[in-house]
Amino acid sequence: MKTRWDFFFESNGLRFERKHTYILQPTEEDLRRLNLPPGADPVRITIEPDDRPYNPAVTQTGMAKITIPLDVEEAKGHAYSLAEVIAQHITFANGGEFKIVYGLVTGERLPENDAEAEDLGETPHFTDISLIEIDDSVSVFDGSSMGRLNGNPLLKQFNVAARSENPIDKYLGLFKILEGTYAPAGTPPSLGRQMKSSQRLFEIADGSVRAVHDAPDEPQKRAAFESLVDSMVDARNQCAHLRTLTGYGYTHGSRRALDALEPLIAVVTVLARKSIESA
Repeated sequence: MKTRWDFFFESNGLRFERKHTYILQPTEEDLRRLNLPPGADPVRITIEPDDRPYNPAVTQTGMAKITIPLDVEEAKGHAYSLAEVIAQHITFANGGEFKIVYGLVTGERLPENDAEAEDLGETPHFTDISLIEIDDSVSVFDGSSMGRLNGNPLLKQFNVAARSENPIDKYLGLFKILEGTYAPAGTPPSLGRQMKSSQRLFEIADGSVRAVHDAPDEPQKRAAFESLVDSMVDARNQCAHLRTLTGYGYTHGSRRALDALEPLIAVVTVLARKSIESA
């Protein structure tokens, strides 16, 4: 059984003048990784632009179609990974931006023999929908906040970082506030040791981070706080550095980066905000 995965795309500053089709012949390593038999059919990639963009805010829209010699469940992860590789490659090689829209992905199962066609029946098509809950809450202006007018230059650093949609950029931007507040000279001792020695940062964490606040006594609070600082500094280093031979460092869009940074972003956001407020 083959499956064709149809990904909607949008491009900005980049135009396709015609339909393009490519054949990707799996290597022996690809065959092993995908658990395909020797001589398996190649992967087919088609870039098919729309006559008119369905979104007037972009240069062009269309479909990126990927046909893989695997059934739906086996093919899904590979199809999504390949779609992202295609998007990044097209953007890098041509300029502009080529973006896959993952909210709604459609596709079709393609039987390769009569038995598969009979098993499939009249339901060859499928859809894969990704829903994201949107926070549509609206803050109510607190007039009294103007009485605490804060001219701290880190306000803009916080606002820009907090609005960043990229988790690596967001984390680094927010962490810089802690770095600039608790290790402003950038001299020894190490960043982690300077943050751990800050009574002010400890008190902020004790009042706002559950792992520290819920510790039963002072020594365990200190231990929880120091462990938190170690985690934040390590994440900062992995965001800032990349060692491809050893696997050290986070790359944009990787699941490893998302899983590691999501909980820490919530913590560093609170610590950064309260550090500015208490300055």
